[in-house]
Amino acid sequence: MKKHKIVLIEDDKLLSKALSEELKESGFDVVQAFDGFEGFKAVKTEKPNLIILDIIMPKLDGLSLLERFKKDEEVKDIPVFMLTVFGSHEKIAGTIEGGADAYFIKDQQSMASLLEAIKGLLEGQKGKK
Repeated sequence: MKKHKIVLIEDDKLLSKALSEELKESGFDVVQAFDGFEGFKAVKTEKPNLIILDIIMPKLDGLSLLERFKKDEEVKDIPVFMLTVFGSHEKIAGTIEGGADAYFIKDQQSMASLLEAIKGLLEGQKGKK
């Protein structure tokens, strides 16, 4: 069975490392990027099954990057899972309106619930394409 590839775009190196290790232990291939420009390049090059994208990042923030992904014919159909520290409904609604498929509030949910949500999102993609 082919592994799902995930591009993880998160500027917090400690959090990125922890998430990457958890995802790898769960059987995913993970490519890390630490800012929006690096993340855009990684997605274009790797063509992952899923993008995990932080909202607050240097150089190019997550919402602007999400907009770029959704306008790009090559990658617009790749599901995007947003990471946020914001629990506000306005910010979360903005990610969904911008085309994100799901979101995760970093300090309010467990790693197990994140992995479950990612697997659910990827399972839902099997019927598409």
